[in-house]
Amino acid sequence: MNQKYLTMKEAAKLARVSYSTIYNWKRAGRIKGTQPEGTGKVLIDADKFNNFLKFGRFTATIR
Repeated sequence: MNQKYLTMKEAAKLARVSYSTIYNWKRAGRIKGTQPEGTGKVLIDADKFNNFLKFGRFTATIR
């Protein structure tokens, strides 16, 4: 399965908010991101982020 990820900068552009807003949402736990080792970048699952924008909450994966 090929998942699409957004950087925090891309997420800000998509949501039409500032980078600081994305940073604050992540810090507050409203969105989640992963930081691949050695990259220094935070990546956000694109599908989950789109759901967050539509429904106002970050959906959890049920396994």
